[in-house]
Amino acid sequence: MKIETLHILLLSFLGITLMNAQTPILEGELMLCPEQEGTLEVVNQAYDSYQWYFNYWFISDEYEPIEGAINSYFSYTYETYGGASLKVVATFEGETYESEPVSINGYMFMSMFVIHHESEGVVFNDETFSFEICEGAQFVNEINSPPYSENIQWFKDGSAIPGANESTYAITAPGEYYASAATEVCPDYFNSTMPILVQWSNECDDLGFDNAEKESVSIFPNPTSNDVWVKLGQGNSFKEYTVFDMTGKLLKEGSLNQIENVISLNELSSGIYNLVVSGDNISKGQKIIKN
Repeated sequence: MKIETLHILLLSFLGITLMNAQTPILEGELMLCPEQEGTLEVVNQAYDSYQWYFNYWFISDEYEPIEGAINSYFSYTYETYGGASLKVVATFEGETYESEPVSINGYMFMSMFVIHHESEGVVFNDETFSFEICEGAQFVNEINSPPYSENIQWFKDGSAIPGANESTYAITAPGEYYASAATEVCPDYFNSTMPILVQWSNECDDLGFDNAEKESVSIFPNPTSNDVWVKLGQGNSFKEYTVFDMTGKLLKEGSLNQIENVISLNELSSGIYNLVVSGDNISKGQKIIKN
């Protein structure tokens, strides 16, 4: 009796296994990045024929056949079938079997934009839709990160700026700038900001930027082989310094705590750099040549 019972249980289990095997089982990418291609595939067995169907539940409950989709797999993008349900109807030895429907979803991201930090010596011209900058000023821009925190690259006049891969970037010269970046969940999908047009200003005196000349500050030697000295006069407002390369990439920064302050350029290669000293509502820049 026990052996017969065991045989019956084994046959029942085998029957259930065979029955489940006849239902197509689908596997594939169900959550897509923009422009990413996904593929659903029947993975449990081979059938004699296939026909894929789709529907949009918010339009109709009826499934429509997808023209030409007659293989064991079906490829799609979020742009073509995002928000749809997909299923396959397959035949095997004259019998028809239908898979469970699966839904295709995708990531959607807010637009990428730039926050322009107000800077002394920089104004926006409403007529030309451009920023006007005084020589020696720095104009800090920041992208909305998150979500755009991966593979960041800033561009000037259509070319990538070497080393400009942070969420913030300081513009110090005219040009057309923009940034591109990706998100953590979709690191291969890039978005970009609107262009930032920057021109030289002809009204730096009116802006009060040249008031820095009234502050006593000496920057020497120039050219230099290693160090630069910043000597401050009594009662001036300068409190910190920044060093940029000629593309606007920030290289060094620090505080001006003494009357005579030394800034080491040992780690920088030979070239031309922009040294900016700044304080409360005042800033002054000077090009430094390192031999």
